[in-house]
Amino acid sequence: MDDQQKINYIHANPVKADLCSTTEEYRWSSFRSFYREETDPLLSIDKDWWWEGDEEKLLESGRKYEDEKRDELMKMIENNKKAHKLQ
Repeated sequence: MDDQQKINYIHANPVKADLCSTTEEYRWSSFRSFYREETDPLLSIDKDWWWEGDEEKLLESGRKYEDEKRDELMKMIENNKKAHKLQ
């Protein structure tokens, strides 16, 4: 498991625990700081410790995560449409 997968895994834990429906909704998640560049003094990321290329890797990871979630949502919509057609 690479670093991006670990970060996404950690961000997904509140959703898996049914504490929220998306990672962005969880108040104490660093998701918004990582991927939305929102500032929160309690969840600040010390970018002084980042290695060269980390920011690009995190942005790409965020894009992949959003693509996966969009694909999941589209599948749910399609399945819902199919279920309604069968009725």
